[in-house]
Amino acid sequence: MTKTIHKMFFAWDFDKEESWLNEMSAKGLHLQSVGFCTYTFNEGIPGDYVYRLEMLDNLASHAESSQYIRFIEDTGAEHIGSLFRWVYFRKKTNGGGFDIYSDLASRIMHLKRIVALLGILSCVNILNGINMLRVWRINNLISPLYLSIICLACGLLLGYGFLKIYRKKQMLEKEKALRE
Repeated sequence: MTKTIHKMFFAWDFDKEESWLNEMSAKGLHLQSVGFCTYTFNEGIPGDYVYRLEMLDNLASHAESSQYIRFIEDTGAEHIGSLFRWVYFRKKTNGGGFDIYSDLASRIMHLKRIVALLGILSCVNILNGINMLRVWRINNLISPLYLSIICLACGLLLGYGFLKIYRKKQMLEKEKALRE
């Protein structure tokens, strides 16, 4: 039986999304495809798979990303789907452990990719919101004011995500420095 669930996760909550997918697996629902806020599951043996997410440097269709996905698949994992630069993998639990990040350096690099994207998107939205405020003041039209509010709110939300991931990255960097 197929079950579709609509659920939203922010990019900075990728670990919560991964945990949720693994909880669904524990209940016997296994991810078959992923879309924007849409997850399609098939029923199966509870706990049969473990899921991992990763944000790539490029879109999944890029040659470098395709090569990386094949590399992960060569370890026995299965590429379930992609959403922009996010890729979803799963591996049978009887095949041993499944961890994409083998060390702290690879975890830090993953967080750096997320920080860079969130930082750019936050700045673009805030600057666009400020520009729309300027347009509103000059032309005295109401639509630029609404657009400004939306852009500023999105920019602040993305800024929150940026700070959350940046702090997590900083903690891992401190941990890495202590281990060296």
